[in-house]
Amino acid sequence: MLDLLVLPPPKRSRSRRLCKKLHIAEFQVLGFDYELTWRVAPSIDVLDRFIDQLLEDFIEPRALSLGGGVNCGFVAARRGSVTDEDRLAFES
Repeated sequence: MLDLLVLPPPKRSRSRRLCKKLHIAEFQVLGFDYELTWRVAPSIDVLDRFIDQLLEDFIEPRALSLGGGVNCGFVAARRGSVTDEDRLAFES
């Protein structure tokens, strides 16, 4: 069986316009992932109320997007990047 050698892509100098389109270099959009651990397995009603409250009280007022679910997922900003304040507020 042959092992395939995967080489990194060649370093290219891309135009500022292309970097913006590809969301790379100074145009990166940053977010954070999360993982929740429950002490006691919650019921479906508790999970529904938790996610609804999270969306209403945290995600919507800060213009963020939530991907994933109750136990794990990813938080990103609708425009730009998530700030450190957003990350700290989510942790609390």
